[in-house]
Amino acid sequence: MSYQTQYAVILAVLLVMAGWSFYTARSVSNAQAQSQMSNEERQRLAAAQKEYSEIEKQLGIAGEQKKLIEKLDTKLSVSDVMAELSHIVDSRILLTSMDITAEKLATQEAAASTVRVRNSKGGGEEAIRYKLVIRGLAGDGSDVAGLIGRLEESEYFAQVVPGFTRSKDLKDIKASEFEVSCYISNYVIRD
Repeated sequence: MSYQTQYAVILAVLLVMAGWSFYTARSVSNAQAQSQMSNEERQRLAAAQKEYSEIEKQLGIAGEQKKLIEKLDTKLSVSDVMAELSHIVDSRILLTSMDITAEKLATQEAAASTVRVRNSKGGGEEAIRYKLVIRGLAGDGSDVAGLIGRLEESEYFAQVVPGFTRSKDLKDIKASEFEVSCYISNYVIRD
């Protein structure tokens, strides 16, 4: 083999090696660029996933709060009760306190009651009714009797029971102190 042929072969090998070197460098550079894009994409996906997890957590909390509010909802409109009392109580009566308490319906007919709430242990539902106890001062006993009569006539109240009536001296004025209890008619016991 002549020197020229050897030089040509060596030159061809060097050209192939240089071409291969440029090709691999370009491939490595492309791979690095794709890797960098993948890292940026992964960071965006990680941020989106974190935001999704936060939103999902907030939705879970909101769902729990909604369930709690539904569980605590008494379906009792205290403003309606107050409005009815404002029509029943006349100017010679001064109310000093009002208590509303929830009571379980203990009778067998309670199963047909339209008012139901979840029990405190998170189990099934139980029938309840609301007892209203009114205390106050009246001009005399006939004013208390009139109040009891108007409570009995009202559709908002049932089972009106006088607790006590007693005379009380307020400086130079005689008054009657009284207590009356009744149930708010937000339930119906069916036969």
